[in-house]
Order: sequence, then structure tokens, then C-alpha cells
Amino acid sequence: MANIAISLEETNKIRISLGLKPLTDEKAPVADKEKEAEENYAKAREKENKARKEKALRDKIAKIRNRQELNTKLEGKTLGSLENDDGDTKAWIKKSKKIVKEIAKRRQKELEEMDNQFQESYGEDDLTGLKVSHDLDDLREGEEQILTLKDSRILEDA
Repeated sequence: MANIAISLEETNKIRISLGLKPLTDEKAPVADKEKEAEENYAKAREKENKARKEKALRDKIAKIRNRQELNTKLEGKTLGSLENDDGDTKAWIKKSKKIVKEIAKRRQKELEEMDNQFQESYGEDDLTGLKVSHDLDDLREGEEQILTLKDSRILEDA
């Protein structure tokens, strides 16, 4: 028998004339797959580059916004500016001492308010079950004494 070889194109022409599906080249899909893989890789790299650029842009915008916020916080009168003062050091010292005293008064008032609120909320119900480790005989009338509560283990009570 003689070895007869015909090309894929000729075979496909004959198959089409007989009403059959044409054959596909096995080598062509491999090239298509490689080409597709290269395209996918290129797309992935583009996405990464785009994401990196977007992140850099976002960071830059955030940095600018942060700088703007800091600048708005810094607006106003500073220690170095003597616009309203007549430049007298004594006047500045008096003013700063006055401000410090006002702040101290405000803090003292806040602490007193907190103490008052705590004292109002702390009553007899909070003292139930507590034991004092001092005897009544040790207490003298008219003298100040500090009473301490006796420690006990939490797990022993349970």
C-alpha cells in the first residue's frame, strides 16, 4: 500500500462536501491557549499597575487632606503672634497665668461635680454585706479614724 497524505485543508473540503464537521488543527488551539494566557497575564499586570497607581493617588489625596486639616487646626492666634497685645512681656505673663487659673478652676469644678454625682449614687445598698475589721471599742468619740474593709477571697464566698 502506498502512503497517501493529504493536507488538513483538503481533508476539511472533502468532509464539508460529505456533510461532516471539519477537523481542527491540534497545534492551533495550543497557540490560542498560549496567546490567551499571555493576554490574561498582560491584563492581570495592567490591573495590578492600575490598582497600584490608584492606591498611590488615594494616598496622595489622603496626605493632602490630612495636611489641610492640620493647617485648619493651626489657624488662629499663636504664642508668637502679638497682634492684639502691645508686645509687653508682663501683660503676656499675666494673661497666661489668668488662663491657667481659669483652667484649674474649671477642672476643680468638674471634679467636684463628679464627686457629687458619685456620692449621690452611692448609698446604703452598696454597703450591704460589707464587714469592718475594727472593733467598736477601738473607736473613740470626737477623733477621726480611717476605717478599712476586710479583704476576702471571691471564690470562697461562692
